[in-house]
Amino acid sequence: MIDAFGLWSVSINAYCNRVTTVFQSELGLCTKTKIKLELKHDAVSTFRPKRPVAYAICSAVDDELDRLERAKIITPIDFSNWAAPIVVVRKPNGNIRICGDYSTGLNGALQSHRYPLPLPEDIFAKLGNCTVFSQIDLSDVFLQV
Repeated sequence: MIDAFGLWSVSINAYCNRVTTVFQSELGLCTKTKIKLELKHDAVSTFRPKRPVAYAICSAVDDELDRLERAKIITPIDFSNWAAPIVVVRKPNGNIRICGDYSTGLNGALQSHRYPLPLPEDIFAKLGNCTVFSQIDLSDVFLQV
């Protein structure tokens, strides 16, 4: 990702003061790179059936699926060798969140990424001289991938 966005030569201080101009109020779409998921060489496709959803929230689930489709986050398909059940969670504000339960097959079939994540101490040390910070609403951040 750092290569795709050309960030190796940019100091964190260079964009620390630009944070407020980077984010938009609506969900964005990354067009600079594509994520490539690599399967293990012995991976076998896994199709898991749907789980039941409480009748009381069926219409809310349908509405959320329609919203995700309109936002081009999900795309309906007719057939797939891979399927994972969804998990529906009620948010504190009363809305619902739909998550895929990829622990049922896909997670175990993927090659691990071996990218070393920076330690919090290193991040905080680099942010030490910054003067402008921003608050980010990450309510749909998991839908970016």
